[in-house]
Amino acid sequence: MRLLLVGDVHLADRAPSIRKDGYAEQILDKLRFVVNEASRLEVDAIVQAGDMFHVKSPSRTSHALVLSTAKVLGDMAADFHIPVLVVPGNHDMQHDRLESLAAQPLGTLTMHPNVEMLIGPHPSLPLTGIPWLQDWGDLGVWFKPTKALLTVTHAPIFPTGEHPPYDYISAEAWASVVKTPATMFGHIHETNGVFHAEGHTFVNQGALSRGSLHEATLKRKPAVTLYDDQAGFTRIEVPYLPASEVFSLKEHVAEEEIKMDVEAFISSVGSTSLSGLSVEEVAAHAREADLPPDALKVVLESLEEAQHA
Repeated sequence: MRLLLVGDVHLADRAPSIRKDGYAEQILDKLRFVVNEASRLEVDAIVQAGDMFHVKSPSRTSHALVLSTAKVLGDMAADFHIPVLVVPGNHDMQHDRLESLAAQPLGTLTMHPNVEMLIGPHPSLPLTGIPWLQDWGDLGVWFKPTKALLTVTHAPIFPTGEHPPYDYISAEAWASVVKTPATMFGHIHETNGVFHAEGHTFVNQGALSRGSLHEATLKRKPAVTLYDDQAGFTRIEVPYLPASEVFSLKEHVAEEEIKMDVEAFISSVGSTSLSGLSVEEVAAHAREADLPPDALKVVLESLEEAQHA
């Protein structure tokens, strides 16, 4: 069995606030590369590990975007006779409920005969899928004995010794329940690569998209994974644009500087709630505080809104 494994995609009509225009088409270009690479490598399927779309509300994901995605993962992949399997992620359903999938963009996408959801064992490939769960304590209910060689999931798995300040499942806990030899997981956007726990092999090359602005994202090189049941996992980098071409870096720095100036002004007033002072007094104080023009504008606009709230 040979598969091309893809992490979080997060397609959206509207670019994240720190991205420049062209976000959706840039992600679709990456998917076109994936399909062409899948053909070159002669894989049995492309498997995507959840969060195909970013926005959970169907009304905020256009039919045009779903149709464009279907042309790549449906029509284009079908021309190469490569099926596309998608494990639902938390961004693919409302309120973490599988019942919502039919009305979600992913549900519409899987109406294409070449795209299907992977939930549970695949009917012909030694592969099983576990979607995003409301409670990872229910993992034992979801995973049943199987002859599958690989599990693909949208799960917040963390390696040994890592303890993030939010819900997660440790690699050891996962391996104690999921008895396939290996697991590919999404949800975690940073790259974990290949690691091992309790005799179980894990792989996560990170998200296909780059939607957040921090140092790790700026340095991360998007990649997918070739899985071969004989040769194991191989990382394949995906062509991408430099950070300076896709991120609004100068605008972000300017916003952060304004925020720092405003926070410094609030501290100088002596109270984050500005209690005991009238709006006019605070506005006068702001004008006398020698604030940079952009920061002063933010403060005065906020005071105006507060006065008429």
